[in-house]
Amino acid sequence: MRAVFATHPGVTPELVDERTAGRLARQGVLTRESPPRLWCILDQFVLKREIGSRKTMAGQVRHLIDMGRRPNVTVQVITDTARCGLSGAF
Repeated sequence: MRAVFATHPGVTPELVDERTAGRLARQGVLTRESPPRLWCILDQFVLKREIGSRKTMAGQVRHLIDMGRRPNVTVQVITDTARCGLSGAF
């Protein structure tokens, strides 16, 4: 989050901190008692596009894996050969 927020034009370190705190607070709903169901479908290239550093990206992938292990969260990755969604909903 920090790496993405820091790329926004005119953003200050304080604003990066504020936006990061807000995003983390919203993520808390996924770990509360009776959490909502979340189903994420990601294009494989979002896992390859380096934002921040390699260390940052490794942490992001670990977080996706950890969250995907939760019973209320599904994370799926679509490969570059997938054709779903090109002509309508999938």
